[in-house]
Amino acid sequence: MCTALYHIGSANTSKSKGRWELLLHNGNDVGEGGTTSNLNIFGYGINGMSRSVDIYDSTLANVPSVSLIQVDFGEDIGDLIKMRIEIDGNGEKPDYFLDYVEMKDIDTDERIEINVNSWLKWESKEKGAQAFRELVIFRGSPDTLPLYTYEGKMRIIPSKISLCSPSIKLEICGDNGESGIFPASIANTEGKKDKFDVSFRVEAVSVGRVLAMRIYFDPTMEGEIIFEGLAEMQKLLDKTGLDTSLGKDFLISYIIVRESHHAPYRTVLGQSRIQPRRDNIPDDSYVKELRMTSMEGLSTKLPKKKSIKKKTPTWIVSIIIDDDAALLPMITLCGEKSCEKMKCMDLTPNDNIVGYQLKDAQIGELRKIRVSIDHGQRLNQAATPPPLATAAAPDEEDEFESIEKNRTFIKKIRVMDAVNGDELRFPVANIEMFQYSVFEFPAIWPDVPPLSNVNYEITISTGESKYSVPFYVHINIYGEFGDTGFRFLGEENPQKLTEFPHDSQNVFQLEAVSLGEINKIEIQVDNYIDTFTWECQEIVIPDPINIGVFYAFRLNQPFSPNLLLQSAFVSSLTDAL
Repeated sequence: MCTALYHIGSANTSKSKGRWELLLHNGNDVGEGGTTSNLNIFGYGINGMSRSVDIYDSTLANVPSVSLIQVDFGEDIGDLIKMRIEIDGNGEKPDYFLDYVEMKDIDTDERIEINVNSWLKWESKEKGAQAFRELVIFRGSPDTLPLYTYEGKMRIIPSKISLCSPSIKLEICGDNGESGIFPASIANTEGKKDKFDVSFRVEAVSVGRVLAMRIYFDPTMEGEIIFEGLAEMQKLLDKTGLDTSLGKDFLISYIIVRESHHAPYRTVLGQSRIQPRRDNIPDDSYVKELRMTSMEGLSTKLPKKKSIKKKTPTWIVSIIIDDDAALLPMITLCGEKSCEKMKCMDLTPNDNIVGYQLKDAQIGELRKIRVSIDHGQRLNQAATPPPLATAAAPDEEDEFESIEKNRTFIKKIRVMDAVNGDELRFPVANIEMFQYSVFEFPAIWPDVPPLSNVNYEITISTGESKYSVPFYVHINIYGEFGDTGFRFLGEENPQKLTEFPHDSQNVFQLEAVSLGEINKIEIQVDNYIDTFTWECQEIVIPDPINIGVFYAFRLNQPFSPNLLLQSAFVSSLTDAL
């Protein structure tokens, strides 16, 4: 458990340079926990990570005591959001008990006190033992990362575990970086002949959406030969650009992990990748990586007698944007019945937070949230002083200014139902948006596996086409799980429009929450300047999940100033041929 106190002097307006003074309070109440280990301290900021390694002070060994340590993470990592303290196992007393930490930013006088009250144990076989502890940098802001106890299971293949030492190490990787490396064992203690599961648990600051886990192991001679062969195959796959699973049954076939037993979903990591060893690093690790393949909802339902009927929801969405955001995000909630655009409560952000509301929503159970750009209004940001004069050419300055005025960066999204008290979980957004950007996030409900994000490839075949000035084209794709909303066929921040010349083909990529089986499209032309004719002969969309399945659409007439919107249902097999 980790708790914190926070203080900052109101008179200090200095900017942090990433220099921190740490007071480590060592040892527990009975005088145990002194260590001969060196300490490695990692600082994670909003822009990156920095570390100070091989730190030692004689006071660490004699407890109770207080050790004064200074670390310099640098300015480049941005505001500090978490810190990791780990031991390296050196000496006769490698284990270490850390009571609490007092932190002070040397430049700003910002002060944080964090209670740890935990052991750091080196290669211990105790359940839940780990050689590091992570500290949440608590400032009272809504984007403070939580501390989780990650729990999971590994599926072990008994015939393969003889290829390495049973003592392995694991690392969780996500949107917010990675956890520390922690020990686990894949020993077949019960003599299982068939596959079996091994559980693990580790405490770490949230990594955001779990994307992968790395498995570090020491191979036997036979295991090393197999690993090197798989590594060469992985290099070939990387050169060809094929993102396919390799070595699935090597040691561990898949891992299931969740953010403690309270989380209403779990992440399945089943896509295997072999990480080739680097020639320029002596004794580089042997690593297999398992990447996310799906997320599964977990049952937390109450019995029908205890369940309460929900009222018509009023949805509240809050987004955190950066200081330079100019474009106003448009928020659309998509449910099982319909999609509805939310109302922006105030065009002037408050502490970089923009709020939206949708009263008496009749959309059914929320499936996804769509974030696009509102072309009818902009944010009212506080005026910023003009940039200092530089030697840049005028056209370069104009281009940079144009880009800055037509972008928005969203750091985080929070969605809650003010009537029923539901709050939905979404990953840290970290999305940069331009004039025609669109992002979708699936809603994660208990007992309902979330829909996955997929990439749709759209091929448009043009027949007759006559125009003097290019026009804007948008497409909306419908399926069994809703639609994509109208998407601009072109770049997110277009310097020039996509052209559809006579007898040609254009290919576009579109990312969206899965629609399931596609059944309809709509195409709209707008912002045309002159008379034009565009015959959109055929639109083909391969199914991104069911390989070999594709959806073909044919429109009845050419587009012209008198016909700007057309729809088509999926063609039958004979029509498509």
